Amino acid sequence: MTHRIFYTKANILLSAAVSLLAVAFPVQAVAASSDSAATIPAAETVSPISSNPLVQQAQQEWQQRAAAANRAGEMFTLFSAELALDKNEPQTALAIYSVLFQRTHAPELGLRTIELIFSDDNLTLQKALAQAQQLMQSWQTWQPKPGVEQKKAQWLIDAAAGNVDAVVKNADSILASADDVEVKRVFLQLAQMSLRYPEKTAKFSESIHRLANAYPEQPEAVVSDALASSFSTLYDKQSNHHHHQDAVLALRRLLELDPDIAPPTGVTLGLIQNKTPDVLSAFFKQTDLTQLPLAWKKVYVGTQIKSNNVQGLYQQLQPLLQNNTNPEWLIMAAALLFKPGEPIDTGLLYLENAYLSGSPEQKNKAAVSAIAQLVEVKNFQAARSWLKRLDARQQRFDYLLMLALIQNGEGAKWQEIQSLLDEAARINPQGQVLGRKFLIELQQILLNTWQNDTVHTVLNRLISEAQNRKNNDELSLWLYQRGLLYADKLNQPQKAIADFRRFLSLNPGNPNGMNALGYTLLLQPKSGKEHAVNFQEATQLIEAAYAIEPQAAPINDSLGWAYFLNGDAKKALPYLRFAFSKMPNSEVAAHLGEVLWTLNQQEEAKQVWQQGLQLNDKDAVLLNTLKRFNVQRNTE
Repeated sequence: MTHRIFYTKANILLSAAVSLLAVAFPVQAVAASSDSAATIPAAETVSPISSNPLVQQAQQEWQQRAAAANRAGEMFTLFSAELALDKNEPQTALAIYSVLFQRTHAPELGLRTIELIFSDDNLTLQKALAQAQQLMQSWQTWQPKPGVEQKKAQWLIDAAAGNVDAVVKNADSILASADDVEVKRVFLQLAQMSLRYPEKTAKFSESIHRLANAYPEQPEAVVSDALASSFSTLYDKQSNHHHHQDAVLALRRLLELDPDIAPPTGVTLGLIQNKTPDVLSAFFKQTDLTQLPLAWKKVYVGTQIKSNNVQGLYQQLQPLLQNNTNPEWLIMAAALLFKPGEPIDTGLLYLENAYLSGSPEQKNKAAVSAIAQLVEVKNFQAARSWLKRLDARQQRFDYLLMLALIQNGEGAKWQEIQSLLDEAARINPQGQVLGRKFLIELQQILLNTWQNDTVHTVLNRLISEAQNRKNNDELSLWLYQRGLLYADKLNQPQKAIADFRRFLSLNPGNPNGMNALGYTLLLQPKSGKEHAVNFQEATQLIEAAYAIEPQAAPINDSLGWAYFLNGDAKKALPYLRFAFSKMPNSEVAAHLGEVLWTLNQQEEAKQVWQQGLQLNDKDAVLLNTLKRFNVQRNTE
């Protein structure tokens, strides 16, 4: 989630253009700029030239026309700004509002300008904060005693900066003067603050819970409560149970308010599943699954699949499937039945029935699902038969992605496959089964199957294209991927470090970026002054990442290894044990085994190393560790 301010176009006109018409800024408040194109002087600069009543009346009428002309000019400028937003030109709109605010000092425009600053995806949070704070300093010189709009603007700045105590303290007064749209925005800001600063926000989750309870019919309020309460279970261990139950109750309320799962609710459920899956699990355990709306049933199934709790899930949902010809359920059942290495005939039968009885959209869903499953079992001929059921023109985006999936399985040249993805990238996926997110995920999957030189070539081009489009989200993703390629496969750590630093400049405070950079710095040459500097920075980065994501296995592995390299094997052990329990792989096994060996627990170290070899007997880190300790592979 970016540092976006959520707003509606209705509120835009209310807070900006309409306010100019209603309030009718007096002409004396408008200071003409030196480069203004207006040729009519401000009304107060005209001196009476006669005591003749007719002349004075004419002058007064002229002054009124001058004021009207100024207001009309401001209105035209505002509508130009909103038109720029419609054209997806936020920087143009921001520049217009900023200049207009500097000229008029109108509080409504100041608030709108700061909203736009935080809405501009081209600005990092750090840059947006600096720009908003600079504007606020000027505003405070014009208006030393803050009015309602200035207080709201300062509240937005505090929320973005993570000044949680100030945000919570002033939330009541901000809500007291807020309309319905602004209330939604306030709670969405509280939700975003929970995401950016979960540990800080955890200390105030009770206050957020209280604020949200005052708006029980507002989905955004319930979302903020669900997130704050859920994340608090990670940081406030003493009140863990209390926060856990608050989160479950918030999810129940969200179910009542949003049975169809609007996008903000979907994002919230996904975040809770990723960070605190036990909260979502408890919610579903306390809920009658048979009474759940279809959208929530899909979430339940998805969480069970993601958690690998699919054993018995099909049987659990079987009563819902009996005599149920709903195509959505048939497609869901097919997904549940699919298991690598097992026959897929029953699942394909469900998909066939869904295709025959479904709407056009459901037909396309069934086809896409069938193709994906058939590619997985390498039945490319049957996959191509299902591909023919997708309209190659109307469903062009879906068609290209599925064709790329098939061709990759068939062993086609990477250039042919990439050309399909490139064509799909130029298509608006609106109305398609799949979206741009799937395109990005498929690109990542395919990159993992190609040779390193090919991957390097493709990533360079993807980075260049993202830069040209000024798409910071995709630029960040591909920089991160290239950094991993440099670090893990091409043995070019300095280039990896440069990419990770650039990633963090676009995503300050991102725990994955801090962990990747920190771990790469840890592995630099272990001698000289530069190593000491690298090691200190690495440890600080990894500890900062851990503070944000204490449950992330890769971060625990990095932190444990940092402590071990600093000579504290005992301190390192619990982090590495946790990492290996959550993410058993050969490199973590190498780390954990070496720490155990150092602590004179050689037999357990050997067992861990053997487990690592079973996972990947070609891992260079693990093989080098075994060689250093003269430990032979277990050939039994």
